[in-house]
Amino acid sequence: AMGYVQTPLAKSGAKLFADVRGTKIPVDIHPLPFTPHRYRKG
Repeated sequence: AMGYVQTPLAKSGAKLFADVRGTKIPVDIHPLPFTPHRYRKG
């Protein structure tokens, strides 16, 4: 899943939690892109 985080908190490796239906779940911050591209500039 993907969500929005305020800029001061959006550092890679920051410890954050998401509230999902009353349960706090740990989340990870990852820079974009999530997967490497599969095309080559020609």
